[in-house]
Amino acid sequence: MGLKNVVIDAWSWLNYKPIFSDPTLGMPHRRAFPEAHATWVPPESERRLASYKLLGAYDNNQAAELAELRDGPSARERREYGDPSMFIDTLVAHVMGREQHIVVPGAEQTDNGAETTAAAERVQDLLREWAEDELLPMRMLQCERKAVGLGDGVYLLAWDPDKQRPRLKTYDPGFYFPIIGEDGDGADFPERIHLAWELPEDKARGLKPRLRRITYEMDWIGPATASGVDREGGPCAPVMADATDDSPAVPLIGRGDQVDSSGGISRLYPWNDRPTYRTCYLTDATWDLGDLKAHHDVDSLPAEHARYATNGAGEVLHRLDLYIDFIPAVHAEHRAPAEEHWGQSSLAKALQVFDELASTDTDAARASATTGLPMVGISGANIDPKQAYNVGPGVVFKLGADGKLTTIDTSPALRELREHGHDLADRAANVARLPAVSLGTMDPSKVPSGYALELSLGPSTP
Repeated sequence: MGLKNVVIDAWSWLNYKPIFSDPTLGMPHRRAFPEAHATWVPPESERRLASYKLLGAYDNNQAAELAELRDGPSARERREYGDPSMFIDTLVAHVMGREQHIVVPGAEQTDNGAETTAAAERVQDLLREWAEDELLPMRMLQCERKAVGLGDGVYLLAWDPDKQRPRLKTYDPGFYFPIIGEDGDGADFPERIHLAWELPEDKARGLKPRLRRITYEMDWIGPATASGVDREGGPCAPVMADATDDSPAVPLIGRGDQVDSSGGISRLYPWNDRPTYRTCYLTDATWDLGDLKAHHDVDSLPAEHARYATNGAGEVLHRLDLYIDFIPAVHAEHRAPAEEHWGQSSLAKALQVFDELASTDTDAARASATTGLPMVGISGANIDPKQAYNVGPGVVFKLGADGKLTTIDTSPALRELREHGHDLADRAANVARLPAVSLGTMDPSKVPSGYALELSLGPSTP
């Protein structure tokens, strides 16, 4: 008999759930979390993806449905009344506040000079107009709810050639796969990230099940490449200068780039004080799942089977130079220590209390059934063992001289269960170091000052 391996990581607080950490295998249940065991998912991401699905089940009152895959139909008797969801919604509301404003320094000050103030006001107006067009409050709400409930949220800021403005998108953290080296610090932003998810079969369009992967990667600036010349999947061809009698054809560099004495290509970005040799490349490709065999994870998919997308400007999205020196994604971690790359859900420390609360609600539902329709004992009557007797209004039982009816009062047990439920709700709030308002057991007007600041997210890496 082998010794059990105790795993302590960013998601080990879920190890108490048998469906998350199988007692025999020590890994997430395959039937419950098939997405985490896909052939293209890196092994180090299995527990993270499984935790997202399990937390999502709690948020949507489906924890019992998920547990049924391992524990059988009896798991469906669990009552779920939305306490985890209310917990998350309350935290998000206090983090976000009632409204958000974009304020540019100097735009609302009169002592900086008319020209400086006017320039700041112009920038502020443009940003507010952009925020309105991009539905910024809704995007923030989407990401913050993911961060509070799952521990992680992802923003992506990408230029849209059709709309001629940056577009702000939010992604499920289960689609986010950063590539962190062995010597990488969890607090540092990776130099290559993938956004990957599976697409279902579309028989009407003749499409097989597919995997889409969007990659942003920091790399050295290279020669200029032609846009839209290779739709079949190969790298875009470099742009070559015309050959002459005195010199052969050589690759051309991009506009504004410089070649130094060692042959390196540098570029001065408007927001930098000095040139840099790095740029961000974008790749957007799709694979048929049938072409992905074992030994291929999201970072090592076979290039020969990839089909590359094309943007609205006709540019093939295969190592497309974005002319920026940063990856335009923000990973928002919730309550993450500085040395950790992944955040932690607000449900983490209180999840076992929520399980106890659900068990108490289940017991209370059973007790209320016997309180509303109590159990009755009959003595001193001619009882026909083959006949069923029902207790209800207007029912008459003929009893003998010493006969009597005895009812069992279960209301005291129901009262105790309800009080125990309130105690558990307070316990969950205490464990999470939050006022009881987060579970509806406290007047919201009594929330202490500064509560929203205490709930703010940990530092996010730009």
